[in-house]
Amino acid sequence: MSNQPDQPFQPPAQPFQPPPPGYPGGYGQQPPPGYPGAPQQSQGAFQGQNQQQVPAQPVYYSNPSYVIQPMVYADAGPKGLSIAGMILGIASIVGFAALIVPPIVGVILSHIGWSKEQPQGRGFALTGLILNYLAILIWVVFVVGGPLLVALVFGLASIGQN
Repeated sequence: MSNQPDQPFQPPAQPFQPPPPGYPGGYGQQPPPGYPGAPQQSQGAFQGQNQQQVPAQPVYYSNPSYVIQPMVYADAGPKGLSIAGMILGIASIVGFAALIVPPIVGVILSHIGWSKEQPQGRGFALTGLILNYLAILIWVVFVVGGPLLVALVFGLASIGQN
């Protein structure tokens, strides 16, 4: 069930038109002949014979200062995958990428969220992609680069002893 109305807003067929200048009278008064809502005068051969007087319907004008604005509902759309990817990215960065699995799962969720979710979730997906790729880069630097750095330090130390 959504919050959107069944039918979209339809503007009125005829916009509000104020009464013409010099229009006499106000509410409940008869307009003079020629104005909208004025009683019609017949011009027939039997004018005056058995003619019934029909009262004219009053003309109602709406208040021109009150304008109805259509309600616009933003579709929230699903953002679960993008948010999950972003949360995994934040957790991976805060945890200094101690494990490789959460950033990889975060990258996958963020890519799926980027491609399948509504535009409202794209910011979360982009944040998740950046953080998860950064966490993978940190993991690669420490896991692969750390042992190489240790080997280099011990290798140079053993050369210096000889």
